[in-house]
Amino acid sequence: MSLSCGEAQGELILMPAIVPHALKALERFKMLLVMIREPAT
Repeated sequence: MSLSCGEAQGELILMPAIVPHALKALERFKMLLVMIREPAT
């Protein structure tokens, strides 16, 4: 999935919390990690 915001371009990776996941970088990069949770009931 590709993401574009103004002149900045990059990729968006969705990793569900209920599935084990990992990420291995082949080269240096910057990453912004955002965690979204459902409201507590």
